[in-house]
Amino acid sequence: MNKTVEVFLKHLVNELNDRGPAPPIDFNLTKSIDDAIKKNIEAGRKYLDRKEYKQAIFQFEDALYYVSTTKEEKREIHNMYGKALIGLEQYEDAIKKFQKALDYSYTSDEKKEAYNMLAFSQRKLAGSLLDKSKENYINSLDLDSNYAPALEYYGELLLQMNDLETLENKEILDRIHSEKEEFGELACKIRQFIDKSKKNQEKFKSVEGKINDFTLKKCGSLGYIDTKSDNDW
Repeated sequence: MNKTVEVFLKHLVNELNDRGPAPPIDFNLTKSIDDAIKKNIEAGRKYLDRKEYKQAIFQFEDALYYVSTTKEEKREIHNMYGKALIGLEQYEDAIKKFQKALDYSYTSDEKKEAYNMLAFSQRKLAGSLLDKSKENYINSLDLDSNYAPALEYYGELLLQMNDLETLENKEILDRIHSEKEEFGELACKIRQFIDKSKKNQEKFKSVEGKINDFTLKKCGSLGYIDTKSDNDW
């Protein structure tokens, strides 16, 4: 070893020894960071509920900045982040967030929600993504066949794809008699679809009786009344 390098290393070792052991970790600082993450998540959730989407995103970005964010927190953040992006009609970015949420999802309840919202975003972009959307609605319903949000949106997708046979055979029509709000929204959209043309009326003739009473009660006897924004979930 070069003599100069050897002398330098000995000097460095002695200097480090003189400093003594490394200072202990400041656990109060760690706790402060954990508290900051929770505050960001809670603030983001409140902004999301108030449909202040840009402010919500600022909070979610801050929460994701910390390396100590847990996997469960990351799943929750990406899921809500995606919903904020839907509110801003930024569906391509929302898809990425829901895919991230799936990466951190472990329970069936977590996965079914992420699949449902991923499919919703893909449906909004339409085109070649409609088949992917259908696949992810099915993924969600495979985890919970009675999951109302996925049933509603899957039914709307089938109307969008003019796939009436699947809509009828998947028992969705039988379920819209439920008092759940989601099925009422779907009933309204089916009513609107039927009323568009005689061709649609013929296609739905065999099942129209299943939805008439409930549809009229939910949507009004004078026609279709949309009670929910396209970007509400």
